[in-house]
Amino acid sequence: MLSRQLAASLTEKQAHTSAATSVNMLPRVFKTAEFERGDINADIGGGKYDTATKYLAKKGVKNHVADPYNRSGKENAAAAAATKNGKADTATVANVLNVIKEPEERLKVIRQAANRVGQDGIAYFAVYEGDGSGKGKETTKGWQENRKLASYVAEVEKVFKHVVTKGGNIEARQTAEQSESASGLHADLVLAMTGKP
Repeated sequence: MLSRQLAASLTEKQAHTSAATSVNMLPRVFKTAEFERGDINADIGGGKYDTATKYLAKKGVKNHVADPYNRSGKENAAAAAATKNGKADTATVANVLNVIKEPEERLKVIRQAANRVGQDGIAYFAVYEGDGSGKGKETTKGWQENRKLASYVAEVEKVFKHVVTKGGNIEARQTAEQSESASGLHADLVLAMTGKP
């Protein structure tokens, strides 16, 4: 029920649900990102399948998936508790930004990644570029931005200070100043998920 409440609250702001965009495959970002044995990864918008979790487990990395459309409220709460306020070494946002039409909703996802990574953590953003036209459109599964990876850099830079494209991903690191402001976002996310501060 909690997951439905969160999904409903997001749907009010997100014109197109991203529930049907979950695909049972390993996104490229998991093969190109730099993970170290013992790392904790926050997999934001990770979908309903555990393909990435199993892949990272073989590398000695603990993956915590949060997805308001494809995971239960209990799973989302557990993932948040394990990674909030800089508890994660890395955050992956794989093929999520490209299925959200509203810039302000994409910014919330980017801020969530910032909240999850510590001072020395890295957030990795990957997108499916669709036809690359830059003209977003509705699809049979929801929404597709059809934008090149580089076009998301400016959005990520609104939250992270050090942003580069590397290996087909956007890599973002934050400063101490941003870490403190991002940690306050956790309270907003808990409120959205549970209705309680």
